[in-house]
Amino acid sequence: MKKYAIYPTGGGGERPCIHDIQEDEWYGEDITKTEPGDLPRVNLWAGGFPCQDISVSGRQRGLAGKRSSLFFEIVRLLKGTPAEDRPEWLVLENVKNLLSVNRGWDFATVLCSLAEIGYHIEYGLLNSRFHGVPQNRERIYLVAYRHFRASGGRKIFPATASDGKALIQLIGGSQGKPAHFHLLTPEA
Repeated sequence: MKKYAIYPTGGGGERPCIHDIQEDEWYGEDITKTEPGDLPRVNLWAGGFPCQDISVSGRQRGLAGKRSSLFFEIVRLLKGTPAEDRPEWLVLENVKNLLSVNRGWDFATVLCSLAEIGYHIEYGLLNSRFHGVPQNRERIYLVAYRHFRASGGRKIFPATASDGKALIQLIGGSQGKPAHFHLLTPEA
């Protein structure tokens, strides 16, 4: 089964992206219409939420903006999942300005929202140029894990690789089937 997503290009046009989803893989169309019970049980959720309302290039609405407020959909899905079925790990990414938009209160909201539902959060500001990518892109990465690992857990940050190799492997063993989510962003 092929799923198509349309992504805007810098010149005002759009480009299609094809995700070749296998029959035994989970696929979701719209995070705002997904119910917690629809999601497969997995050990790790990785992703991000739109940065247009957070970026210094945007209007600086922060989490109150239509797009960046999709962070709260992640929280809604986590809250609606029984604690024992929630992913053990979360890896979220966004632009550097998440740290300071709305005088830092939005970042505090992200941290508190995840802590309230049982996650210990570490975060770091990483620049891709120091990790084998030929561009200067600063991004904030949040790695969250459920509290039962908080006291003896492995430190994630600071990440200090410069050779382009994987920094760390969070989950040992073989990797399972991927789950794909096509995020439809609300209109601005």
